[in-house]
Amino acid sequence: MLRIVVALVLSVLFQTASHAQPWQNPPEAPPPSRQDMINRFQQLTAAGAPFNVSAELYEEYLGLIQNLDYQDLWADLLEKKLNEPGNQEALDVKNWLALGEAHFKTGMHGTLKAAEAFQHALTLNPGHADALARLGQLHHREGQYDLAESKYRKALESDPENALALIGTAVLQIRKGDILNTSRTLDQLGVKAQPYDVETRLMLRQALTAFEHHGGWFDDTAENHNAYARLLYRSGRLTDAILAARRAVTLEPARSDIWNFIASMQLQIGNLEQAKQAYDQSLEANPDQPAITDTRRQLITTLTTSGPGKAP
Repeated sequence: MLRIVVALVLSVLFQTASHAQPWQNPPEAPPPSRQDMINRFQQLTAAGAPFNVSAELYEEYLGLIQNLDYQDLWADLLEKKLNEPGNQEALDVKNWLALGEAHFKTGMHGTLKAAEAFQHALTLNPGHADALARLGQLHHREGQYDLAESKYRKALESDPENALALIGTAVLQIRKGDILNTSRTLDQLGVKAQPYDVETRLMLRQALTAFEHHGGWFDDTAENHNAYARLLYRSGRLTDAILAARRAVTLEPARSDIWNFIASMQLQIGNLEQAKQAYDQSLEANPDQPAITDTRRQLITTLTTSGPGKAP
């Protein structure tokens, strides 16, 4: 029997090999580390980049400053390029948006130039939703909430599905105490919100802090506490999110979805025993959850192997 199994395995291997690429091909090189990129950037700078180098090295330099997130250098180069006389690329709204975003990412000292770039984009296309949303985001960061809301609204008039404008508008509602609808909007956006995860996290932290400092009150319902927990989670405040979610299940113990949310957060923190307990409560509330049953079983195996407490 063993010989038959070995023969079958070898047969499959040889059949696969006959259709495969030559095994002599070298494996792909691993991507360069950040330190490797910094070293190369310094070499190019010492060689005269970005101005006194070949076109090939110039393109490499551009790639490096973007991969290293050197937004100030990227903004300077973009600005010089777009302001060159007769440059047709200056007629493309997307290039001015890229310039504005680069200045925006440099921090507060890039605010004025970011605003100028976004305004220039709007002179080319007055109803451009992304330009309006980015300008709204800029006002949002500066604490000019009425102006931000106005720009977001105009962006949504041009494009009702504009993710950044929807996120910004929703986050502003936190300041008015509308926790529930803010959380629902962000949940409904789903993957559309992913490109703006960093911006969303920062805006949420600021809005939630302001909300809490001004009393932070909402009706004591499971739905509200669950919504609050999800917003805290999105802002990176996991411990606070768990506390809010626990209040939700105290009010409605049968909410298996919230128990699962608590379990997932406990897993992220590494609290395996607490995660198992949350899954226990979830399955008690709703036994018909095959995926959760499997996850709990795997968790028990891990706990049995590594012992109670946190993940090894």
